[in-house]
Amino acid sequence: MSLQQLLKNREDNFPRPKMVRSDYVLLDGSWDFEISKTDKMIETFSQTIIVPFGPETKASNIHKTVYPDDYLHYRRHINIKQEDSFETLLHFQAIDQKCWVYLDGVYLGYHEGGYTSFSFVLDSNFKTGTYELYVIVNDQTELEPFGRGKQRLNNTGFMSSIFYTPVSGIWQSVWLETRPIKAIESVDIEAFYLNRELLITVNTNQRIQEVATVSIYDQNTLIHTEVVTTDQKQSIRLPDIKAWSTEEPNLYDIVIEYGEDTILTYVGFRDVSSLMDKHEYKRIALNDTPIFMNGVLDQGYWPDTLLTPRCDEALIADIHLVKSLGYNTMRKHVKVEMERFYYHCDRIGMYVWQDIPNGGEDYKFHFVTIFPNISDFLSRHISDKNYRRMGRAKQRSRDIYNQELQEIITQLKHYPSIVVWVPFNEGWGQFDAKAATHNIKNIDQSRLINEACGWFDQGGGDMYSIHSYFKPLHVRRSDRIVALTEFGGHALAIEGHTFGTKNFGYKQMDPNKVDEAYKKIYEIKVIRNIKHGLSAAIFTQLSDVFNEINGLITFDRQVIKVDKETIISINDNIKDTFNSVI
Repeated sequence: MSLQQLLKNREDNFPRPKMVRSDYVLLDGSWDFEISKTDKMIETFSQTIIVPFGPETKASNIHKTVYPDDYLHYRRHINIKQEDSFETLLHFQAIDQKCWVYLDGVYLGYHEGGYTSFSFVLDSNFKTGTYELYVIVNDQTELEPFGRGKQRLNNTGFMSSIFYTPVSGIWQSVWLETRPIKAIESVDIEAFYLNRELLITVNTNQRIQEVATVSIYDQNTLIHTEVVTTDQKQSIRLPDIKAWSTEEPNLYDIVIEYGEDTILTYVGFRDVSSLMDKHEYKRIALNDTPIFMNGVLDQGYWPDTLLTPRCDEALIADIHLVKSLGYNTMRKHVKVEMERFYYHCDRIGMYVWQDIPNGGEDYKFHFVTIFPNISDFLSRHISDKNYRRMGRAKQRSRDIYNQELQEIITQLKHYPSIVVWVPFNEGWGQFDAKAATHNIKNIDQSRLINEACGWFDQGGGDMYSIHSYFKPLHVRRSDRIVALTEFGGHALAIEGHTFGTKNFGYKQMDPNKVDEAYKKIYEIKVIRNIKHGLSAAIFTQLSDVFNEINGLITFDRQVIKVDKETIISINDNIKDTFNSVI
């Protein structure tokens, strides 16, 4: 298989851009569908659903609420072509929450958790032919402790506007992939610019040490070839490599050949760290150079498709818009996006802070929200080992979080645009935060960790995180990186572009003074504090989401609420101020 064909597959919406093969079939599209109260396979279907859109979405062709006692039944016929020495894999990029998968009535397996991918190997028992693929899904949303992010079924109370419509069932792509029986299972890559070093582990399904050929390309030009031992970490030195950054998002394609198997991956060389500036403030550094991470909170919701973007171009448009406004960072908020989002951030040039979706039992919002806003000082002295108070009373709930944490970090650590992990946000289901940081570092030591975003700080991780919506902000020196990880929340409804039943925000803006309001909040919250050590700022938020009308743009992405040149000027001022003080 030629490099060009593999590159074409990657650009043609291949669902797993970190590891591309030549032979795959997307199973998105029309499936038979039924909502039932039984967890047993049924014979009669009365509806069709458009996969990968959840049944709650308009785009799915269903547009119905899913309740905890509902079982979602999906069915379609698939063609399998089995050849000698090859096998077929059935992939699901994400299903929320619990699912059981059958092929021609044969039980393939079970998966739980709504944000990570999983697959089944269809062995030689499945000959070439047409088969019935059948999936049963149950989604308990907040009644189960799995990660759910902003999804909330019983969405009542004074904080209801910051939680949104749940998305159940299949909400990312389903696909088939053909590979040799003797194949590459995964590739672990760590790429360091300062050492000009690539650490690579070619993991195979044989799990024995053999050889694979690694060919590295710079814009279609072969620059290095090396034979490596499989199933163990190998070091490749590349002295003339170019660094990855948001300004110059240099990526290198890598073709790996192992027996009859050939896959395409890629890499960006960069080092994320912290360092002291000349004033002894700890700063974020990329490739040993201090940088200011200036970004927006990205919920990853759309009006008609909810958690699932309608197409690849929807993801690309959001990234390009954020970059065109002068930002360099997107904080993916309590959601794991489809993997193509991270690939586009890699190639376009955008830093990503990745939240782990919150779960656990229902939250006591007077404790996790009102109390910290009254006293930030006291909230930073609350231990997160009181599991009941933090919404993690049950051992199973804590075990599920730790399993999901491991799966998410492992699935996403390939993508160089991700520079910060955020294991907990505002105390939602937070527990043993220092242990979570330790667990992340055991998997990935190449990124920073914002351990407890907002409050309930346990003193660990790389950042002293601040959420500041209501009070003046005066940054103080810390032994960690000081980051304003949420601020803003200014509400403005645009007639003809609202999608909720009411309008929510932390402060209503005067439509005639929008530009002034943005200039003021950035001046008093961000620009004044850079000289006192502030090293990152995340504005709430990129877009409106239903009742929450505090976005820079409307929910339908049709209107930018503030003058574009005003935002660019503000962000240029942030950059100039930062450069003048470090």
